Amino acid sequence: MKLILLLITVIVLFKSGTNGLFITKIQDQYVDNGETIYLSCSASGASVGTTMSWIQRTIDGTSLGITYNEQILIPQLRNRYSIRNTGSSTREHMLTIRNAQLDDAGEWTCTAYPESGDIDTMSTKVTVLTPPEITTISSPPVDLRLGLNYTLQCNATGSPMPIIKWRRVNPQYLPNYKPFSVGYLYNLTRVTANHRGLYECIASNGIGKAARESVKITFSYKPEVKAVREELVLPKNEAGNISCSCEAFPKVTRESDVRWYKGSQLISSSDTQNYLMDVVDDRESDRTVAILTIRNVTSTRGGEYRCRFRNQQGETERSLSLTVGAIADRHAGKVPSGASTVTPSVIISTVFIVFMVTYVH
Repeated sequence: MKLILLLITVIVLFKSGTNGLFITKIQDQYVDNGETIYLSCSASGASVGTTMSWIQRTIDGTSLGITYNEQILIPQLRNRYSIRNTGSSTREHMLTIRNAQLDDAGEWTCTAYPESGDIDTMSTKVTVLTPPEITTISSPPVDLRLGLNYTLQCNATGSPMPIIKWRRVNPQYLPNYKPFSVGYLYNLTRVTANHRGLYECIASNGIGKAARESVKITFSYKPEVKAVREELVLPKNEAGNISCSCEAFPKVTRESDVRWYKGSQLISSSDTQNYLMDVVDDRESDRTVAILTIRNVTSTRGGEYRCRFRNQQGETERSLSLTVGAIADRHAGKVPSGASTVTPSVIISTVFIVFMVTYVH
């Protein structure tokens, strides 16, 4: 029993010092951003000459001397921080922090320095619950080209540490057809036209509203053209359509930037007696569709046709073969027999078929 009492006495002396100075345990604190923090440090066994201080170890590991007795040591904190140092044998060192901010979080250590003997310390953790804030996000690339790699980066602060996700707003879904990607980095590998769009960084931590910032990925590329049907049959003596789809940026939306050829002969847009030309814009993507309507499919209308698209980056063309026969191709957008003109509803139906076929292929 004597041995146990001796060990307890040694432990107490080691903790409190030979002068009996002892700081009461301080509870960890969790406060919302903007609230007031009260850090109370109570030292028993203090003498008249005992001094006290608060030291903060910030989230990034920096140690800052904040108080010494009744002084706030950092001038720029004095508008929010105040200290009260009272008592004699039991010394109270009360730090009040108004309008709590994320910078106030971290480990706080109270130290009591007696006139003689051992000092005593006690630490507590302060967590300031702060809504997320995006601090940096990638700037839109100025020289991004097809085939190159590019990394989007988004950094955010907050407490708890925010979770960062990337998603694409327009068009929807990421290029890999997933709704989002978790992480502050998002890699665009071997860039294609499918990578263009408005990307949004979302930072959330369950405190307040999620923070959102966006960056637009855009680059110029020459038209990529395909015939909706490379070989098709249209019924004789009726009206019918042939179509080509194009992806490009800048988009090809003007009829003057689309050319149709029958063999080597340019089809004039003014020849409305035999042909109608239209360009339909898919506003959700870089795609447009050029439609050539043949007003009357006669035997001489069969053969090779070419569609050519151009923008500032260049031009591209594709060929398709038209056969005139008695059986209508179901993808051709046939007009009912006897129609002398092509109505807007026919063009709309054809465009729908064109986009569906393009998507499938």
